[in-house]
Amino acid sequence: MIKRILVDGDACPVLVQIIKLTEEFKLPCIVFASFDHYSSRPLPKHVRYQYLSPGPDVVDFAIFKASSAEDLVVTQDYGLASLLLAKCYVMHQTGQLYSPENIEILLNQRHHHQVLRRLPKGKRIYTKVNYNLDQFEMKLRQFLRQEQIKVE
Repeated sequence: MIKRILVDGDACPVLVQIIKLTEEFKLPCIVFASFDHYSSRPLPKHVRYQYLSPGPDVVDFAIFKASSAEDLVVTQDYGLASLLLAKCYVMHQTGQLYSPENIEILLNQRHHHQVLRRLPKGKRIYTKVNYNLDQFEMKLRQFLRQEQIKVE
């Protein structure tokens, strides 16, 4: 059973949907972000921000350290997801659950895209991910309902 949701909050496009559903399912939500992404907007009581020093992978290490078997982590970082799979549930911001079966393919795609980004400017290829916020919300709701049923 999921007891809380941890969010890789630096530039998370589905944060509003996560906050809405954690309130609906009465789950605490912890958003990890660097001070570079500080926000003073008011948040519901069940949401807590944990701000960290800027730097490479600081947020990732904090999420890894804080996560446990009863957590769901939402991140678009394939490297972090691969580390977390042995500890907890991990979901991409598209609503796709990471699994041992799909993480290797995703890591290979990440490597391929890194190679493409190093090409000279005229030969670069970019793919833009369009986040379907309703689809993410539907998939997260479905996952949380399934987890509730396991307990009942």
